[in-house]
Parts: sequence; structure tokens; C-alpha cells
Amino acid sequence: MIEPFKGLLFRANNDLQAAIDLFKINHKSMDVIMYHAQQCAEKTLKAFLVFNQYNYPKTHDLGVLINLCAEIEPEFYKLIEKATTLTPNATVFRYVDTLEEADELIEYL
Repeated sequence: MIEPFKGLLFRANNDLQAAIDLFKINHKSMDVIMYHAQQCAEKTLKAFLVFNQYNYPKTHDLGVLINLCAEIEPEFYKLIEKATTLTPNATVFRYVDTLEEADELIEYL
């Protein structure tokens, strides 16, 4: 059986590779690329927590996860600013329901 943190890292690596591959073939798919980037970061942070025997909440908020990781290793605090730019890609930008929201997404990207 694969240890849980290794499974998370394996899936994080898959998300990273998907983001890289998509970027190479189609820069217009930035919403999908950023989704995979966010997922990679989220799974990596969760793997760190699992490895250190911490339970993590069911959340896509990278800031929350970084704060938990920083309780173990304070260097994680340096990632907070970058995390806040990735977090919305987990949910907010995945579901665009109106043309106005689509325009906002395009401006953001």
C-alpha cells in the first residue's frame, strides 16, 4: 500500500505535469492550467502535513494550508502572498456562469 503522503505527491506531480503540458500546447487554456497549478500546490501542502502527522481540513484555501505547514516549518510563511493568487483557481474560476464572469476571468488571467 502506498503511504498517503506519497499518493498526494504522485497526484500533485500529475497536476504539475498537466499544467506544463497544457501550457506548451495552448496558452489560451490558462484557466485549466492555473487550476492544475493550484491543485499541485494544494496536494503538495497536504502531503507535507500528512508526512508530519497533521490532519488537514477539507479546504482548497492554500493560505489555510500554508499556515498549518508554517506551524511545523516557519519558512512556509514566505509563500502566503503567492498562495493567495493561486487559491481562487480551485473553485472561483472553474465555474463561469455568465459572460460578465468570463470577462472578469479573462482580465484576471
